[in-house]
Amino acid sequence: MAFTFCCAAVLFLVALMLAVVQVQTLLAIIDDTIDPEFVVVPNEPKSLDECHFRYYEHGKQSSMSTSFGVPAYQREFAHIAAIGWTQPDNTVIWNCGGTLISEQFVLTAAYCSALIRPDVVRLGDINLSDDSDDKDVQQIGIVDIIYPPNHNFTRDYHDIALLQLERNVVLHDTVAPACLWNKNETRFKTLEATGWRYIAQANELTPKLAKMTMARVDKEKCEECHNDKQRLPYGLDDNQICYGNDEQATCEDSRGNPLQVKLLHNTRITPFVVAVTSFGMMCGMGKPGVYVRVAPYIHWIQSVLIARGVADPDRILKSQACARKYVNLREYEPRVQLSKNSVQEQLDLTNAHLSTQPSRQIVQIHWNRQMANSSNECYGVIIDESTVLTLARCTRADSSRKSPTHVTFAGNKTNTITHTYKHPNYDAVSLRNAIGVLKVKDAFEFNADFTPACVWTKQSFLEPEMEVTGRGLQELNKLFIEPAPEIARISLSNTVDVLGIVMEQKGTNCSLNSSNMNKVRLTNGLTQEHVCFGAKPFLVPKTCSQTIGGPLQREVDRYGRILVYVNALNLVGKDCGFGESALAIRLAHHKRWLEKILYPTKKTAVRKTTQQLKLLWNELEEGDSCTALSSYENDESCESRIPLTSHVVSIVWQYDKEEHVCIGTIIANRTVLTAASCVDTSNHPSHVAVADASGHLRSIAAVDKILIHPTFNNSTMEHNLAVVSAEDIIVKEGFEKSRACLWRNVTHTPFMMEQLVLADNNLETIPAHLKFNADCRRALGRILTSSELCLKVEDLNESPVSIDDGMPVFWPKPDGGYLVGIVSRRSSLSDRTIVQYTRISSYVDWIKAVLRTFE
Repeated sequence: MAFTFCCAAVLFLVALMLAVVQVQTLLAIIDDTIDPEFVVVPNEPKSLDECHFRYYEHGKQSSMSTSFGVPAYQREFAHIAAIGWTQPDNTVIWNCGGTLISEQFVLTAAYCSALIRPDVVRLGDINLSDDSDDKDVQQIGIVDIIYPPNHNFTRDYHDIALLQLERNVVLHDTVAPACLWNKNETRFKTLEATGWRYIAQANELTPKLAKMTMARVDKEKCEECHNDKQRLPYGLDDNQICYGNDEQATCEDSRGNPLQVKLLHNTRITPFVVAVTSFGMMCGMGKPGVYVRVAPYIHWIQSVLIARGVADPDRILKSQACARKYVNLREYEPRVQLSKNSVQEQLDLTNAHLSTQPSRQIVQIHWNRQMANSSNECYGVIIDESTVLTLARCTRADSSRKSPTHVTFAGNKTNTITHTYKHPNYDAVSLRNAIGVLKVKDAFEFNADFTPACVWTKQSFLEPEMEVTGRGLQELNKLFIEPAPEIARISLSNTVDVLGIVMEQKGTNCSLNSSNMNKVRLTNGLTQEHVCFGAKPFLVPKTCSQTIGGPLQREVDRYGRILVYVNALNLVGKDCGFGESALAIRLAHHKRWLEKILYPTKKTAVRKTTQQLKLLWNELEEGDSCTALSSYENDESCESRIPLTSHVVSIVWQYDKEEHVCIGTIIANRTVLTAASCVDTSNHPSHVAVADASGHLRSIAAVDKILIHPTFNNSTMEHNLAVVSAEDIIVKEGFEKSRACLWRNVTHTPFMMEQLVLADNNLETIPAHLKFNADCRRALGRILTSSELCLKVEDLNESPVSIDDGMPVFWPKPDGGYLVGIVSRRSSLSDRTIVQYTRISSYVDWIKAVLRTFE
């Protein structure tokens, strides 16, 4: 906002508005066009886009949002004081404004006491002409006025003063001190002028508190409007700044009022006084206002407070301590307010801009087991069991330092770095191709509380909002509903992980701070690989600092499971992009290079699966003829739209009063498929039992032959397959069974399947989903081969559900039940829901050859 001309008109009457926002969430739901029951994925990961399927089991199943109510107060102007002069008739003329900065001191302009000293201040009142809001008003006498040493009433320099009250104020939501901006750097392009407005024609203050946004005016232009050589013989000094507003009308600001900025912390907003109104904006002249900066007078204010017996003034004058001290008296940020009336405001703190919830995927990068200093701190994000994405500079921090040695994650856990990769075209000056990859020695062990991040591979982000990862003071990020406890000085040194809600900013919305970018020369401006991001509110310093190399992320719901997707990595910025934009590198721009590193092309020999058959019993010879076997070549013979349990039978070994049973799946009129590990090789099966859906026995078929795969390994369970031939089992005594279709695709596998289990002595199906073979190595003791299958079977640990070798897993596609695998063995470790299978598609040729021998 520019102050376009010196004589712009100025008037200040703004109605107080209650901030009401809609409920917002960072849970994005992708509109996947394919129903999860129809999703088919590659057998092994080859792309970043397969991440959600790979880690589906670790995804959350719901995201909760809660709201609650708290008493509503008018907190916005709790620090504003009306300064008055008591008249002989006991009425009060209110002709100046001020700011409560401690429980006994008010900051104002020295000029307010130039002629007659004021004697009273009024706090907690937003309408001086109406007593309807006077319930919490406090009117207190002034006992002393203190000026800075160099103040002189004959000139307009050092126009600042402290009023000491006769007693402490009673702290309340409607009466609370503001904090002071104690830095010489004024980062804010606009500030808010707040307080009572002086109307020169009537020689009085307007009765209502008001506020207006003010823009900075150049010193040279301001001096053209204020060239009083008598009161400003040296022009405007460094302690004075100018602000104005194009839309102001014709009347002057009241002296002593604060020029402030609202800073965010703890889901609350604290007013910080940057300057005090001194003079300007006279009626009919439209001059910009001149304000006295507070920062140069901090030491003077401190000395006054100490001399007047204020204990520990640092808790008032230090930004972090002051914000935390009065946190419960501050107004909530608009983002968390669902509604507000005169009695109550409804809040949803899950909408807060900042939270202390840590990123579950972030790591810190170290060199030689020593923490990097703050300027060289590096972070990264875990994207699979052995990979961390980070910035190129974090693969080698500088020319004098060796490669990073290890990462820390999930608290204090450590993992050694074995390999580093830096983009070959990385340019440290322009921040082009500023991406790197770290490989670690030990596989990260994931669970519901510790998951990897998926990489968002599209150039445009799914939603405008995302979470920036940062670190900040714990005391400035806690959520305080009840009165906050007192803090010790050491409490303001504890840092925690912080997530901040930001948005991608483009065009004029991108406001990169030149002081943060002074070492970066973006000669052609921002490119497609760069992400400019930020959020509107400024923060109390040290509330959130970016984790350089850490992720910009958001949760995404796909197929009913919620996982974190990382959009970009932090490059440079301040305060996590709040107030002023920050910069990140877009990962989608480097998808091809990342996949080249993560999924290198492998040359694998194709192993022929059709092998010579092995018969279990000598009385059965290869080539023995069997009748009534249907040809497997006819795929149309498999049944569709029927219960999956209609495809299964029981293969029974009878031992006097005991039985041994294997579950088998019908693949032809007289042929059943099961696991070799379930077969009793020392005896011929007694019969095949055909039961209805409820498990009641309906018919029995005699067994002719049983064959196991010739290379079955009883130790590793590789090639764990057996075929049983019996009498006609599809049509027997009027009771019909059906053959299952066999899944033939050798490169892709259905993602969502149904596993046959035994529950309360009944055959049922429960959900199961694909896991890539390499991801099952911990549960199964080795990386499975391409002819094996690994699934996560939900609820398998719950009694009375059981699963045995030979049981089938189906793809329950509506046009037929496809047999995808049969159980080979379960995990021997803690996670018994991981199950190893024989992959049917790898044995189609062998099964065909077996069927031909039965014809």
